[in-house]
Amino acid sequence: MGMSQGGSLTPLNPGWNIKTGLKFSESLPLACLYRKVMMDETTWPGTLGFFTKPLGLTIAPIGALLLFIASFLTPEFDKEMEQYQLEDISGVWVSEYDNTMVCVDFRDRDRSQLTINGERVPVTITEVDLDNAIVSFRLMLNGQSYIWSLRQIFYDNNEFTLQMTLHDGTREPFDFVRNL
Repeated sequence: MGMSQGGSLTPLNPGWNIKTGLKFSESLPLACLYRKVMMDETTWPGTLGFFTKPLGLTIAPIGALLLFIASFLTPEFDKEMEQYQLEDISGVWVSEYDNTMVCVDFRDRDRSQLTINGERVPVTITEVDLDNAIVSFRLMLNGQSYIWSLRQIFYDNNEFTLQMTLHDGTREPFDFVRNL
């Protein structure tokens, strides 16, 4: 931009915007960005008539939101979350009471097992409660079937410890040692 004899701004190049100093291709005037839509034309060519009406404009976003939410309520999503919780608690844990080492291997739901002080005990997962972070399982000890459970107890930093509830109601806290 330069100054003419009269002191007004004149563009050096007609392709420059005087106010911004940018080329018109970088700063398009409003006339290039907007155009008046007439009453007899649709907003975009090819748009279905339903979506040009107030009812269509209301229902379409609601429908999209419902489809989005429904994608998280599928059985596959629940199974994935259950598997994630089973993998999350799998690891080597030590009892806070008597230093008993327990290896929890729930990574494969069909071949889950506990190893308590070196003794392998096969278990059957009976329930995964995602809301309360509890996994219940059946195991055989001395020829009898028992149901025990493991509960994740979370801290503010999203770390957790385990609390095992035995068949007689005894609760035993466990500290994490290592991953499998």
